[in-house]
Amino acid sequence: MKAYQKWLIGIGLFVFVSVASVVYVHFYKTPYAKQRATISLESYLMKTYPFEYYEVKNGAYDYKKNVYSFTVVSNENRRNPVQMNVRAENDYAVLNDAIQTLKEDKDTSKRLQEQADTYVSKQLAEDLSNVLAVSTTIVVMKSDISNTLKWEPDFQAIEVPKGIQYKIDLDATSYTNEQMYDNVKTIYERFNTLGIHTNRLQIIGNQFVDGQKVETFVTTIVGNQFPTMKDISYQLNE
Repeated sequence: MKAYQKWLIGIGLFVFVSVASVVYVHFYKTPYAKQRATISLESYLMKTYPFEYYEVKNGAYDYKKNVYSFTVVSNENRRNPVQMNVRAENDYAVLNDAIQTLKEDKDTSKRLQEQADTYVSKQLAEDLSNVLAVSTTIVVMKSDISNTLKWEPDFQAIEVPKGIQYKIDLDATSYTNEQMYDNVKTIYERFNTLGIHTNRLQIIGNQFVDGQKVETFVTTIVGNQFPTMKDISYQLNE
């Protein structure tokens, strides 16, 4: 075999191996990437649930979503293991906590949210005629007493580790920034007067043209911070 033929065969083999490697990494990633994803998930579980033991299994790579899907098993859910996904690059972040979903008391969460929505809507209606909707987010975790919980303005409970969030939608058609700010202050002061505990309060001022929402004022208040004009942002709906 002549020298140039050997060179051609060598180059051909090199190209084949290179292409095969690229294809393999695309569809299956690398063992290192899977190890990083596994460590990321195990660390998340130990930090989030320090008093519980979870076993991480499998780790199938989904090239379409670019995630690793792991099976997570514990003594409590051995018959019904959950699937948790981890991003397959960069920060290898855990994308979903299926364990927390199992621990949520959805019926109680819904009941408390409805109680809060009804109360807050009624109270705000005394000061504002442009309130479109009140949406409360309360995620209650299962416990021996979770189904006995009742929402009250100062409601706080260890069964609600993520706190309480309120979103108030207003009709702010033709409003200026100053008018929107007046509404924001009114809501903030009303919450304080009523002693409503909140971890996050978001006030949305919707502007409509011919029944279509075209622009939006957005104000987010974290904790008990007093809102200022600078807290109001303006978004154009595309």
